[in-house]
Amino acid sequence: MPRSKEFLLEQIARAERFAQAMNTQADREGFEKMAADYRSELDAAEAAAAKHLPPSRSRRRVQPKRTRLP
Repeated sequence: MPRSKEFLLEQIARAERFAQAMNTQADREGFEKMAADYRSELDAAEAAAAKHLPPSRSRRRVQPKRTRLP
């Protein structure tokens, strides 16, 4: 089951905060990699969601036709 966008954003922020707090370069890199993995998962989920949108909703908004009043 895919994770929610909100969950992934929270985990990315959390991993980035932990990376800043680490004392060693190896620990910092581990948390930075974790944040990058979550970001990749989020990007993949957003790309999949955009792929399933109807063409009229994917990128541009279709303007309704205007009718003339008598």
